[in-house]
Amino acid sequence: MASASFKEIGKKLRISRFTVARVLRGEKYVSEKTRALVLDYLKKEPYVPNVHSSVLSSGKVNILGLVFLGESFFSMEFYIQEIIKGVSEVAKKEGYQLMLFTQEKLNSSDCLRLYLSKQVAGFILPSIGKDNFKDIIELKDKKIPLVLLCSHLKDVSSFDCDNVTGGYLATKYLLDSGRKKIAFLHGTKNWIDAEDRFQGYKKALREAGKEIETPLTRLAAVAR
Repeated sequence: MASASFKEIGKKLRISRFTVARVLRGEKYVSEKTRALVLDYLKKEPYVPNVHSSVLSSGKVNILGLVFLGESFFSMEFYIQEIIKGVSEVAKKEGYQLMLFTQEKLNSSDCLRLYLSKQVAGFILPSIGKDNFKDIIELKDKKIPLVLLCSHLKDVSSFDCDNVTGGYLATKYLLDSGRKKIAFLHGTKNWIDAEDRFQGYKKALREAGKEIETPLTRLAAVAR
């Protein structure tokens, strides 16, 4: 059947739509007779919940917006799949669903509109570069719930690995193995993880008394 509203179900069962909503949410203050009436009806006529109706009746939004920027979304297929898998597993355990968005460049106005219209409860933003930090700060200042993933910004909730130490240990391993000429391929200039790894790379070189040559290109460096 097409998804019925609380009002339609209530009309057929001669009870209020608010009572139907209470039964579907498993709330108290509903007689066992009425609860059985609604549940028996739904066994025959399955109810597919409407997200916006649920928001209006409960006041709670149970959808999280997972926002990927175009460049990363289309260039890192396996990485993206792993992020979606991990985030969706945790969200499901907490009673949330995911809504996937892609933007060429982070647009704080679009994110604000989605939040204020109660389409999402907040945002998870993977691999956000420095060129998008202005929009992140605007959203934070407007009290929009958000979390950065695989990136980090001061005073913003962020989850990332210690890329500075990672870059340091990788470089130190090569130095300890007797390598004399070590190159660092930086990646895009606004990529936070790459910049952190570069800091670790330079730290290991300084400890070894080595200097970084003038970069071969804008995105690469070599140490001797």
